[in-house]
Amino acid sequence: MPNPLIKTLIQNISDLSTKLNTLIIKENKIESIWLEHLNLGKSILEWTIRKYKLSFSGEPKVVKKNYIFYCELGYNIGSEQNGKRPVVILQNDKGNSSSNTTIAAPITTHRGMTIVGKTTKGKTIVEYINDDGTKSRKVLDYYEIPVEIEPGYKKEIIGYINLAHVRTISKKRLDKSHVAIITKETNNKIAEGFKKLLSF
Repeated sequence: MPNPLIKTLIQNISDLSTKLNTLIIKENKIESIWLEHLNLGKSILEWTIRKYKLSFSGEPKVVKKNYIFYCELGYNIGSEQNGKRPVVILQNDKGNSSSNTTIAAPITTHRGMTIVGKTTKGKTIVEYINDDGTKSRKVLDYYEIPVEIEPGYKKEIIGYINLAHVRTISKKRLDKSHVAIITKETNNKIAEGFKKLLSF
């Protein structure tokens, strides 16, 4: 005879699954909106399964400030950063060595991204290649820091660090080893960006 608590939890999970399924597949008279809702529900469910599995995974043996890891950020809300992408570790090494969480900022990557100049206000202008092969330009804001990495790493990380999306994460979200380390100059730019971002 199973533990009564186990039986209750199984029933709770079954009830929640039914409720979630009803909510996600609820019909909308406008087909395009219905498709959008179904795709959203599918993405959320896929991430929920992945997140459940991650909760049983291990952590990297070494996590240090300025290391770049690939990280499972998950499926989030609105303009929050999503998916598996590189992040740079911002937490100091005392915190990294004593906690199972760390503080990280996501890196937005672009194929063939290069710095092409500065605006009259000193902001960085970058150019990159879109998926269709066309080129686009973007003016980086003060909280968007171009990535420069130390030599000696096979993985090339081309993009910019988005300080506006800094978050505390479980180390279980990180891949088992880092792929690069940012330069001291990039670290200094991050510090300057934070001063502006958090100024009152």
